[in-house]
Amino acid sequence: RVAGLCRVLRMVLVRSLVGPRTGTYRETRQRALRLSSITPADGMIRLSSTIRPDPRSRVAALTQRRQTVAAWLVHAYTASGVVLAFLMFVAVMEGDTVRALWLFLIAMVVDGTDGMLARYVQVKRHVPSFDGALLDNIVDYITYAFMPMLLLWSAGYLGEGHSATVLAVIPL
Repeated sequence: RVAGLCRVLRMVLVRSLVGPRTGTYRETRQRALRLSSITPADGMIRLSSTIRPDPRSRVAALTQRRQTVAAWLVHAYTASGVVLAFLMFVAVMEGDTVRALWLFLIAMVVDGTDGMLARYVQVKRHVPSFDGALLDNIVDYITYAFMPMLLLWSAGYLGEGHSATVLAVIPL
């Protein structure tokens, strides 16, 4: 009973010292923190224990985590171009040119949309430690330089022998 009475008295004292709930939560909290250093002569009541954390901060933290996860998913989407390039490589080595070209088309769609997604999710803001532009450049090189040369070389469009190999390596 005494603890409950102390809790009620503490709440009434804080409300009376802080005043009505006007302004933002941060302003009310700052007023309460300033007043928490004021204690009665007997030192029995501590005002700092009455301050509760802002529930909006938990929501903001959850939103921040979701945005960070979304940013990493955009990076994974960009990196999926390497997986498509590998599947193109397998198709070229199996002699399935049509499948390789379809995979190339899918890779172009991924490359055409990943930048838009990155700007929409604000990847640079949420994951500043990872350079998505460099990842995109690497994927683009593999998709637009290496794989077409491999396709032309394996289909025999560059000729035969060492001269074809040299012709395939020069643009790379």
